[in-house]
Amino acid sequence: MKSIPHGTRVILLDIKGTTTPESFFRVTLNEYMKENLLEFLERFHSIPEIKSNLADLKRMHSDEIRAGEKPPAWNAGDRQSDLKCIVEYCSWLIDHDSTAPPLRYLEDFVWEEGYRTGKLHGEVYPEMPDVLARWKSMGLKICVYASGSVFSQQLIFGSTKYGDLMPLIKGFFDISVGTKDSTGSYSRIAGILKVKPEEIIYFSASISELKAARKAGMKVVLMERDTALGSNDEELESISDFSNLTGMSIGP
Repeated sequence: MKSIPHGTRVILLDIKGTTTPESFFRVTLNEYMKENLLEFLERFHSIPEIKSNLADLKRMHSDEIRAGEKPPAWNAGDRQSDLKCIVEYCSWLIDHDSTAPPLRYLEDFVWEEGYRTGKLHGEVYPEMPDVLARWKSMGLKICVYASGSVFSQQLIFGSTKYGDLMPLIKGFFDISVGTKDSTGSYSRIAGILKVKPEEIIYFSASISELKAARKAGMKVVLMERDTALGSNDEELESISDFSNLTGMSIGP
């Protein structure tokens, strides 16, 4: 792809492997969560929202045991040991790539603390600030659709070493609109944005997501920065970064 296709009104971006290195999630955020969760819970476990979330995690643990899964044992005898059991269970969920709402909700709390204290900073690929600014100057609406919560997405783009990139992004979507490999999710996004699906171009490193978006009528481009998630057996159009993308193409 040399340029943005004629007729495009919306740029829809995945995050992992598209705007941000996969290692930021797998290493930076996951390790921060594991290393700081206990200390966070020791300070904030009695806050009603946290307390309710921990109860949800405990119920989820019981459900997994009944379903035949083998999470770490939850043999709590006092508050401190109970908190340690929570940390062990959350670490197990992270290692199993869980997107369970109770874990994601707790992650948002812990990560927010990290960003607030300056221990965490959002990460994007070097060309992203200029690319986002150029697209906005072209009149394109830039949106993000990722599996992480809208709040966690905003924390990333609002705290990069290049500054706050939030003013460049018009909208954020998470799996509250539907799972990312479901065609209906992309149709709903188009409806929310009040544009035709064919007026949206979606960039992602996930083959299954791109196929779902294309089935909904969107233009799609595979990002091959790290490694594509899946086999490009249909020879989807691909790019390795955004730096060589020029303006809007002319004609239909």
